[in-house]
Amino acid sequence: HAGCETVDPDSGLLIGVIPPMPSETAITLAAGSLSGVVADVLTHPMCTVKARLMTQGVASAGEASVLYTSFGHALTTILRTEGIGALYSGIGAVAAGAAPAQALFFGGMTGCQKVMGDNPTGNFCAGLCAQLTGSFAWVPMEVRLRGLYGMSIRWSN
Repeated sequence: HAGCETVDPDSGLLIGVIPPMPSETAITLAAGSLSGVVADVLTHPMCTVKARLMTQGVASAGEASVLYTSFGHALTTILRTEGIGALYSGIGAVAAGAAPAQALFFGGMTGCQKVMGDNPTGNFCAGLCAQLTGSFAWVPMEVRLRGLYGMSIRWSN
């Protein structure tokens, strides 16, 4: 629907046009996208350390090496030897994937809640729909990121 014209009640002059409000769906998708990006930026260092721990020991040129003994050891070693920037390596790709994935997640959840209602069964179905719709973006992104992590470890050895 179009915006509303605002008229000054005293003079009768047109003050301006109030733009239409975005739809509830648009707000839900935007909120989901933004929250997903913020959450992924905050948790990316942990994911980077996890990926390093998971890929260490992979044979490269005939020999495997283990660099880290624990999560804490990996974190402090990466910070000391590579700097904080290393913990955010690949954040652009993650953020680009998080926005559509979280939008799908929130869209699936709210859409299902509208149909099923706010009750235990409806909430179960909303959670199920959220996970299923979000997975359409998360799974391909995770497969791609795991491949990139593995390649970067092999190339650096």
